[in-house]
Amino acid sequence: MIYKLMEQPYKFKTLDLDMLTLLDKVGSEELALKIFQQSDTNLSLAKDWVEFDCNQSEMPETSNLQTPDIYLWLDAYPVLNKKAYDALESSLNQFGEFLNITVAGEPHFFFSCLTYGKEDNEKTDYKYNAGIPIGIAKLDFIQEDVKDKVLFKSQISFCGSLFCNSLFKKVYEENQLKGLRFEEDLLEIF
Repeated sequence: MIYKLMEQPYKFKTLDLDMLTLLDKVGSEELALKIFQQSDTNLSLAKDWVEFDCNQSEMPETSNLQTPDIYLWLDAYPVLNKKAYDALESSLNQFGEFLNITVAGEPHFFFSCLTYGKEDNEKTDYKYNAGIPIGIAKLDFIQEDVKDKVLFKSQISFCGSLFCNSLFKKVYEENQLKGLRFEEDLLEIF
C-alpha cells in the first residue's frame, strides 16, 4: 500500500517557518531558495546547510495542540525529533539526507528526500481544459519500483508531497510516533 504523508494541523503544532523567516535564519538568499526549491531540483543540501532554530506554531482557533514527533514542513520535508530519528534513520538514510535543525530549542533532523517513485502511466490520469493538461485526476505508482522505497516523491505531482510505503507506516506505528496522517487518496489536499 502507498500513502501520501500529511500533517494534522488541528491536532499537532506545526513549524513556524515561512520563506522570509527561512531567509533570515540561514542568512543567504541563495541557500534559502535552494532549500525552498529542493523538492523540485532534487539537489543535495548537505554541503551548504546551515543549522538554524525555528519555532512551533498553532492554528489561531485551536489550543492545547500536541507537539509531534514528526513535523511536515511544506508538505515535502519531514522534520524529526530524536525519538523519530532513532526509529526511522536506518529505514530512511538511503532515500535522502538528514540535516540538523533545532525546533523550539530542541535538536531535530530535517529530512531532504532525494528519491523519486516511478508513476504508473497506465493508472495515472490527467485533468484537461481545452485539450491542455491542467492537473492530475488519478495518481498511481509502479508497485515493483516503490515496494522497497520507504519514502519518495512524485515528479508528476511536482514533488510537492511525500509518499511512503507500508514499511514506513509500520515502523512509525510500532514506535508510537505521532504527527503524521497516512492518506490512501494520493491526491488528497486537506
